[in-house]
Amino acid sequence: MQSILHLAVILSFIYMVNGVVLKSTMNNNYPQIAVLGCNSSKANLYYDTDKHVWVEHLISSCVNDEQSILEFCKQAYPSFRIGNIVRSDTVLRFENWCELISPIDKNGDNIHRCKQGSGTEEFVQPYRCLYLTSKREEITLPTVDCTMNSIIGTDQCLRAEQWRQLASVECENKNMNLNTSVMTLDWCGLSAFRGIEFVCCPTKKSNDNDYETSLDEQDDND
Repeated sequence: MQSILHLAVILSFIYMVNGVVLKSTMNNNYPQIAVLGCNSSKANLYYDTDKHVWVEHLISSCVNDEQSILEFCKQAYPSFRIGNIVRSDTVLRFENWCELISPIDKNGDNIHRCKQGSGTEEFVQPYRCLYLTSKREEITLPTVDCTMNSIIGTDQCLRAEQWRQLASVECENKNMNLNTSVMTLDWCGLSAFRGIEFVCCPTKKSNDNDYETSLDEQDDND
């Protein structure tokens, strides 16, 4: 019994000290998960909203569709009344996310965490785990030239990617590009919602000075 407890302590220490590291900027503190699917042998991740770190969920099962993602959200956050999910349009970069092995070799030393040669860098779009009293996701204007927009009150029940397509078209009609978007918390099905809020920003134009500079450089080379 003592040996099992000793092993559990060592395991906990290894995964706390040498766990996955987020290398991207994250400006929220929402319950969310990051998964790689059933073809990956890497552990699923969930965001610890108290410690503000990403944690490997070592006993979670295969996650390969939206229903299993919802179930993992419920498993990762048992104190929340998780009822829906929505995929973020932000890509996060993780390091030290690798295939895990037993931390102790046959000699009882040389503690390791990752299989040799297993890739440790991954880019993932996380899923936010939604519950009945979730806070509305914050959305801001990146520049003064951008505009805040919304499509609500249409009685349409659409998936998140469909709402983003409509938002992108509306931005294009204004000669702008879709910058960021968030679903309203009025959901009507699994990853389905009744509206979207989004930001349109001006389309970037090439600078004529850059063109002139490139011509000058070409003349100099000639």
